Amino acid sequence: MVDEIALDFLADFKPHIRVAGGDWQSVDQVSHFPTEDEIDLKDEFEANQRAIEDYGITHYMEGNHEERLRRVGSALKPSLRSLVGLAHNLKLRERKIRLLPYHPSKGVLTIGRLRVLHGFFTNEYVAKKMAMIYGTCCFGHTHRFQTFQAKQAFHDHVGFSIGMLGSLKQSYAEHRAPMGWAQGFAFGYLHKNGCYDLYPVRIIHGRVTINGRIYSGGK
Repeated sequence: MVDEIALDFLADFKPHIRVAGGDWQSVDQVSHFPTEDEIDLKDEFEANQRAIEDYGITHYMEGNHEERLRRVGSALKPSLRSLVGLAHNLKLRERKIRLLPYHPSKGVLTIGRLRVLHGFFTNEYVAKKMAMIYGTCCFGHTHRFQTFQAKQAFHDHVGFSIGMLGSLKQSYAEHRAPMGWAQGFAFGYLHKNGCYDLYPVRIIHGRVTINGRIYSGGK
């Protein structure tokens, strides 16, 4: 349902830049977390390709889940690494989609004065930590919504944590304490001087209102 909401909004908004913010690929097959899901990696690549097409993605960020593929690939012979390579299996070059690795500097997309990245921390005040490191930034990773504005800064140092588009019920988190996860995304406008307007969108009970229109996954 959250996919339908986001896709319906994209059809109306028609943004020029569309960022997949990481963890679109689960790769639970090589996770150290226990999971009961048994999804073939080939099937997961195919499902992700369909999602990339549906969303019209222009920039694909690796998250900590996709980074597992790099760890697996590093243990293989060079001639076999394409079997688990993200760019190869998602045909990112053919689609002219920029791939950003899960890396604290190389994995940062700069859009005007805003930095976009997957994220590297999960502490309670994560938006503050990210803003102190990256300045004004937008990220996912924690699956939570949070905004922090720095008190002592010559420029706006704002951290935006923008939730998740996936299911709130993940098998690897079934036996953990409540995580405060929430579904949503963010959209914005970029101005010629590099300034931006960013709007986090939180999806509650399968619906959200944007610019006076209710999006509810086809309902």
